[in-house]
Amino acid sequence: MPTYRDTGPGTVVLFAGRVSDIDCSRTGIDLKCRSHLELLNIQMPRRLWQSSCTHVFGDAMCQFDRASLQVNFACLPGSTETQVLSTITPAPAGLFVQGTIIGLTGVNAGYSRTVAG
Repeated sequence: MPTYRDTGPGTVVLFAGRVSDIDCSRTGIDLKCRSHLELLNIQMPRRLWQSSCTHVFGDAMCQFDRASLQVNFACLPGSTETQVLSTITPAPAGLFVQGTIIGLTGVNAGYSRTVAG
């Protein structure tokens, strides 16, 4: 300060952050501040949705031979649901649950369905 009580040259910021906890009493107030770096501890995105297997069904990383796959689509009498009849027995039993089947040829070409357990 050039002269007493002259704050014209500005201030020096020693800390920047957010007020986190406030404790009030009859004689005073206690404020706790946290740095902005605390925001890096938040898990983002809050909800993460992804399939259990990140590989494309039948590619080299999946290690499943698509050529050996024999699948027949059948519609139950009096129902609009399509069931997949297959000779595949996955190990473990729920291996393809939440996966997707996409029709490549025939009437179902281009249609996709989610595999249920």
